[in-house]
Amino acid sequence: MDKRRSRGGDHKSAEYQAKSKAPDGGIDSRSASAKATAQTIGISPRKVERARTVLDNADPETREAVREGKKSINRAYQETQAKRKETAQVIKNESAELNHRQRILSQAWAELDAWRRKYQMLPELYPLFKALDLFRIKLAIASHPDNREASEKLIPTIYQ
Repeated sequence: MDKRRSRGGDHKSAEYQAKSKAPDGGIDSRSASAKATAQTIGISPRKVERARTVLDNADPETREAVREGKKSINRAYQETQAKRKETAQVIKNESAELNHRQRILSQAWAELDAWRRKYQMLPELYPLFKALDLFRIKLAIASHPDNREASEKLIPTIYQ
């Protein structure tokens, strides 16, 4: 009954702009398939779009509650959107924290490299240099799991 069309396409073309104008001259944001589905089952296109959002993004318990009539589409939509926004914010915060940590780590590596150049003539520090090199290699391996097996075989041969 609900026939969605694939997304994408050229939304800047004149043809698209002409087709997507609402009767009042503004851009009509309701999809044609949502309008068709709404007309077929006798509800608003907005409710169809909200139901689609719930079906696509809500947890199974919420979807089941809507199917059983224990929760309205609107309530399920609001809860689903709130969870999606909360998740997006958590991801954004974690990403910012990770970027901050990466900047600090990059700065620390630069300082360690400068320290190494300054004190490279001291053989007493060679074990420390070796440990730093191995740690850096292991970090590189961890960030590229496809190369892990070959790299782990290479590590013992680097410092013999």
